[in-house]
Amino acid sequence: MRPIGNALGLGLILLGALWLFQEYGLVQGQFLPDLLPWPHRGAMVAAVGIVLLALVYLNPEKRV
Repeated sequence: MRPIGNALGLGLILLGALWLFQEYGLVQGQFLPDLLPWPHRGAMVAAVGIVLLALVYLNPEKRV
């Protein structure tokens, strides 16, 4: 289960960062043009990814 948690957590962090960077003009593109909720959603998705990775690594029952 740990590899799946790692992949999912990292994917969520990257997706959230992409949404944030695109909205603030650091990544070129027009797939989220002038939509205010996307930076907030990107931050929330990245935070969920960080929490997921923390749970995967800090769970004492699943340590290998």
